[in-house]
Amino acid sequence: MDILIVYSSLTGNTKKVAKGIYEEFKENADIFSVEEVGDIEDYKYIFVGGWADKGKIDQKTQHFLKVLKNKRVGLFLTLGAYPYSIHAYSVIVDSTKLLDDSNTVLGAYICQGALSPEILKRFEHLPKDDPHYPSPGKQLRRQIAATHPDEEDIEKAKKVFRQMVERDIDG
Repeated sequence: MDILIVYSSLTGNTKKVAKGIYEEFKENADIFSVEEVGDIEDYKYIFVGGWADKGKIDQKTQHFLKVLKNKRVGLFLTLGAYPYSIHAYSVIVDSTKLLDDSNTVLGAYICQGALSPEILKRFEHLPKDDPHYPSPGKQLRRQIAATHPDEEDIEKAKKVFRQMVERDIDG
């Protein structure tokens, strides 16, 4: 196997994207949750997925990224915010900074996803001046997020990761 797909998922969003990427490479890939992954030495490519938590990639994914050495890494992220937002971009950029310099970052894919019911419940009790307060605009964005990842998102993820590998092979 050349490709390892590792993910951390709170609501199932990141797992869904991970499984989609796995389907693209299944003859030459393994897939594990970050809690289940074992030895990674024999893999050339490691695709790592996590979810945004308080402006950073989740803790389990952070720890995994920090141990990678001499790998070709692709990142994927799910979050409640819009995938092309500054917030999403900053989570990915900060995640790449966790990687050892011996790694090569091939690219990243960001996908919107539903927030957990627990987080939504916490937002209900926030003061109106809090940036996460459920204003009408925020409620609309969260309703949109709840419809993702969808099949179009999964197809985009497959394409992005296929292109990463092809660009790397073509040099």
